[in-house]
Amino acid sequence: MAKRSADMPYNLHCNVSYAANMIASGSIGGLRVAGIVLCGGESRRMGHPKAWLRFGEEYLLQRIVRIVSQVAQPIVVATRMGLELPPITQPCSMVHDSQDHAGPLAGIAAGMNALQEKCDAVLVAPCDHPFITPEVLNRMLECLGENQGVVPERYGMPIPTLAVYRLGTLPLLQELLRAGERRAQVFAQASGALTLNHTKLADIDPELRALFNLNDPESYESALCDLGNRTSKGISCAP
Repeated sequence: MAKRSADMPYNLHCNVSYAANMIASGSIGGLRVAGIVLCGGESRRMGHPKAWLRFGEEYLLQRIVRIVSQVAQPIVVATRMGLELPPITQPCSMVHDSQDHAGPLAGIAAGMNALQEKCDAVLVAPCDHPFITPEVLNRMLECLGENQGVVPERYGMPIPTLAVYRLGTLPLLQELLRAGERRAQVFAQASGALTLNHTKLADIDPELRALFNLNDPESYESALCDLGNRTSKGISCAP
């Protein structure tokens, strides 16, 4: 199926006023939405498990689970076997990647499998996007429509690990994994997910901070500086 784009007029994809009234308790227009938080990466470039990075008064994994739980329920944290995680206060369950060394696709598959019969679509978020907000996540859900998924892009670069996918895409995902595919972008394209152009987030996140991820110590330090600068200016950084 061909990938769709959100470059066309906004109201063709997102009836914001309608959707905003329908989003509540993990549902939108009757669609049951669950959350999958990915934290099974090896963090080789970071040199330290990203789940344990301090960000403000909480660990990064705690922050992401807290934010996602404001939009989706129930929450599943997908991790790899043997990785110790910080305590999480929000209700959630843990699953292990469906395959070792299979990248984020294995975590998404494990989360989807655990959520069968509990939701119609999953909101996927990696634990290394410290500036995601409920507003951005809701916008992604609002734009799902009849699509099989929604993948935002940052200046032309899709982010398939921060996305919405219908649960019905699980068989395709499992088939890709069996074939040895490890790239999340291939799954997003094969599923026919809508590409959400970054301009569609400009009114709620003009700097696209929600799409910024931490890959190495330098990006982590940059995010901490951003957090500190905003806090000193009285700008809230805790969605």
